[in-house]
Amino acid sequence: MQLITGLQERNEVLVINALKIVKNFNLLQKSLDNLVATYISDLEQSLRDCFAGTDITVLTKSGNPVAPKPSGTVRGPGKTPMLTTTQNFRAKFWKSLHWLLYEELYESCEQVNLLKRALDQIRQFGFDSTEIYDVHNHFWFAVQELLRKTFTDSPAHVTQTLQEGLAKLLTSARGFEQRLNGEFLFDNDMFSSLEVGYISKCAANMKACLAGVDLPSNETVDALIRVASTELSAALIDTRLTNSVGAVFIACGKDLCTKLESQIKLGPDSKQVVDIPNFLQTQNVVLANILYYYKDSVRRMLTDLNVQFSKSKSSAQQEILKSLEQTNILIGTILQQIMNSILSTISIILLSMHREPGLSSEKISIVGPSMYMKELQEFISRVWQNHIGPFEDKELVAKCGHELAKRCIELFVHNMSIFRPISDAGRQRLNNDCNHMEQALKPICPNLPDLGNSARLLRAMSFLIVQPPKELVKQSVGNDSLVPSYIVLFLLFGHGSAELQSPHTTANWSNERLMEWLDGHTSDREKLELISGALQRYRDQVRRKKSEQYDDVYPLMVEFFEKALKS
Repeated sequence: MQLITGLQERNEVLVINALKIVKNFNLLQKSLDNLVATYISDLEQSLRDCFAGTDITVLTKSGNPVAPKPSGTVRGPGKTPMLTTTQNFRAKFWKSLHWLLYEELYESCEQVNLLKRALDQIRQFGFDSTEIYDVHNHFWFAVQELLRKTFTDSPAHVTQTLQEGLAKLLTSARGFEQRLNGEFLFDNDMFSSLEVGYISKCAANMKACLAGVDLPSNETVDALIRVASTELSAALIDTRLTNSVGAVFIACGKDLCTKLESQIKLGPDSKQVVDIPNFLQTQNVVLANILYYYKDSVRRMLTDLNVQFSKSKSSAQQEILKSLEQTNILIGTILQQIMNSILSTISIILLSMHREPGLSSEKISIVGPSMYMKELQEFISRVWQNHIGPFEDKELVAKCGHELAKRCIELFVHNMSIFRPISDAGRQRLNNDCNHMEQALKPICPNLPDLGNSARLLRAMSFLIVQPPKELVKQSVGNDSLVPSYIVLFLLFGHGSAELQSPHTTANWSNERLMEWLDGHTSDREKLELISGALQRYRDQVRRKKSEQYDDVYPLMVEFFEKALKS
């Protein structure tokens, strides 16, 4: 009794003296075993009362610390109420279970810590250390085994309550651990037997938002996000639980995206850009905007939970963000088919440059944009406003727009560089067209420098198009060159006579076929090889005529070509 009194009063001296006495009677091991058994027995009885729906907080008189009870002690009075699954039962259940962990088990652990300190003192007094009992680990192992068994063997209605309220149980458990400064920690798999039921409940709640919905709407998204936010917020108390709930949400998000994907329309009617958007295109925009609304809602949900996530080691936040790539793919699918049509039309308009009247004449006015450029400006302005403007995912639209603008510049540079025949006035007109091209691209890319090298290439071409051959060959070659060597060589062909035929003319290709070939061959080496064939043919032609005079630009081209080939 002296030992129990010392533990109740937290009197370390009394506990040490009691331990010395039982040690002298060779009863230390047995006494400690009995003590731990009593702790476990009391905890087991409290669990039974709790699971029976008894408010165990009223069975213990306030002010009396929990201590081991002498064998045969009857717990406090009170009649066990009838089992029920009503709100009243659950309220009592969770109140009792929280108290059991946060108060009763905490008190037992504090007493075990006192025992441990007392045993350490005995060791210092010279008692045989081999006989010193590891009361801390023995007690905690027994507690966890009891909890595992109790959770496994509990009645069905209690198991259901535990599973559905696992987050509450974990909150109490983590509070208990923190209160004891981490001296007693539950094993990672301590509550794993309850996880399946909890996750099933979460999955049912989230899937209910999508049940019977063939075409999800913004309201569907709102309902899913509300449930997911609640479930994630509750689960964030535990890393393992958070990852599981996160996986359930990702699966539901995938299901939502799949439902929307099945409604996406592909084909000629869904990508036309010659007229205002038709019904199929309008429907596709609606689908894309719902996908964006979902993506944006998920991001806002994660931002709201960011403080809780920052305290967790869970990877759920990163995995959920990663799963949003599916929305980008689907929105991109809808956008890209329109972008491809826009690019195809732009390509046709730019090819019409070669039918532009007057570019080969010195009498052409150099003021204002060319006819093809006016058409291009009007087309881009109209199609961007009507077909692209309704998309709400401006980030993805900007990304696609940047790629489109780069391709537009590339096509413009290719067409401009191969234009023949061309007069000096025509070159001045193309120089002005470079400036008008910047204006034409404003709807697609308001800040042209964002395009990087493509924007610099466009401005470089406005300078190079009016330069004489001797200035053109001063351009650097290789990786340091902003303007590719083959573009400079194309420009040099434009300064030559009709006998010095362009590479595609030599190969009997149309301008359109050359554009397609350039698109399909990204290696500068392949393009230089095409040019090499034209230069070789011209050289052979001059030799067959037994002429000793080459075109003035030819030696410059050969020298620049050889320099480019070596780079």
